[in-house]
Amino acid sequence: MLRELAMIFFEKIEISKILKWSTFVMAFLVVLSFLNLFFLVTQQKQYAQLINLSGKQRMLSEKIHSSLYQILFTPSQMGYREFEMNLALMKHDYLFLKKSLDKLEFKEQNIYTSGYKTSPLRVIYESKALLKYPIDPKEIHEILDHREEILADLNLPVDQLQHKSDELSQETINRGVLLLVLVLLGIISVLIFYPLLQYLKIKNQKTLQLNSELEDKVARRTKRLNEMLDIVNQYVYSTHTDKNGVITYVTDAFCELSGYSREELLGKTHSLIKHPDNSSSVFAPLWKTILSGNPYHDIVKNKHKNGTDYWLESYIVPDLDDNGTIIGFGAFRQNITDKMQLKELNDELEKRVVERTAEIERIAVTDALTGLFNRHRFNEELTDALAFYKRYQAPIALAIFDIDYFKKINDTYGHNTGDKVLVTFAELLKQNMRQTDKLARWGGEEFVILFMNTEINGACLAAQNLLDIIRNHLFEEVGVVTCSIGLAALTLLDTPESLLQHADSALYLAKEGGRNQVQVFED
Repeated sequence: MLRELAMIFFEKIEISKILKWSTFVMAFLVVLSFLNLFFLVTQQKQYAQLINLSGKQRMLSEKIHSSLYQILFTPSQMGYREFEMNLALMKHDYLFLKKSLDKLEFKEQNIYTSGYKTSPLRVIYESKALLKYPIDPKEIHEILDHREEILADLNLPVDQLQHKSDELSQETINRGVLLLVLVLLGIISVLIFYPLLQYLKIKNQKTLQLNSELEDKVARRTKRLNEMLDIVNQYVYSTHTDKNGVITYVTDAFCELSGYSREELLGKTHSLIKHPDNSSSVFAPLWKTILSGNPYHDIVKNKHKNGTDYWLESYIVPDLDDNGTIIGFGAFRQNITDKMQLKELNDELEKRVVERTAEIERIAVTDALTGLFNRHRFNEELTDALAFYKRYQAPIALAIFDIDYFKKINDTYGHNTGDKVLVTFAELLKQNMRQTDKLARWGGEEFVILFMNTEINGACLAAQNLLDIIRNHLFEEVGVVTCSIGLAALTLLDTPESLLQHADSALYLAKEGGRNQVQVFED
């Protein structure tokens, strides 16, 4: 019995040792396996992070290209700051990726390893010149021209890292299977590591999903940006020049509007489309404004390549660097040719209306034959003279001139000659009277004169002087022509009608007295 107990005891001891060592080995293997798996998981997480950052590099590259497009078309400090911020983020991630891959002893050659060929992307990372504002448009164009090459370069490390991540995933699974075979308690190992493996799988799927979403987002934004650029190029009349006014960029819309191709405009100044009506002095305010750093707005008339005229409402904005120094100018325009042509037509019509109105007004108050005031206008002058007299008591006299035997002139020489006599008679009166006096053709062969600020005696002398001038003048074809003159002084009791009646009465006396004389009305 004791022997049996002893055997059992020793067996128990041996079994305990075996169990102890087995447990120790199992624990060691479990710990070793756990550490191995933990290392693999850590490395997997690092690759997942690197894949994410590499995808982020592609997105930041698109943002940089977008910023460069914005700087190229609408230069601004805000656009440059966005470019500088994205570039700084990209450079930071680039250095982090480079160091991380070196630590992981990543052997494949890509843009983050020193053995990779020089590319436009590495120029973006490493060139300090690009950090200076403003960026040279030539460098912008060079970078934008290599956009597809840069994106292709960025896709390479993503694929390589993804491939490496897939290899690690496969290696993790293989080692897990191997450990399950080696470890006696494989079920426990599976129960321990399976959730971890599931977690890694989920994280990997999330990483892949995130990368896919980022790529879709970048693709959508790239498409939208390209659509916007196409719209600007097709519909916006825009140019960009350097500080000297030399054109460095032009949209298709402006080429179509001006009639010149892009090749004909680039490297030239806007004098190519300058209209001959615009002298150099017209643009002096423009240069004064934009060279002082201020925006300029005005309407400019231009000449199309085919010789036709067109008008543009222009907005010119200076492009300044960080120090406030002007490095170029951006111009944005609106075609207002139809509006300006309509304005010119309206101006021409208004001018014609004014001229026509003035002509109508002149005809309404002017005698068509002699060019003197007509009877209607003289009545207005007479009414004004009466009001002036009543207010200031300044003497005024009225004289009526009647050409003697005018009917005989018409009958003998004809009406054309009679008209010439009337014109000459009117010119003699007009040339020999004072400018302050009022002269008009009263009707037929009768003329009237208002002698302003003139007493009756002075008016009589003036009338007699005109009478002498007329009878001493030799009229063409007719010879000597005389006239009879009736003169009346204005009184406070007179009206325009009574004053005319008095002068007409005096004229009647002059005719009855033998004509060719002056008679004064006496009440």
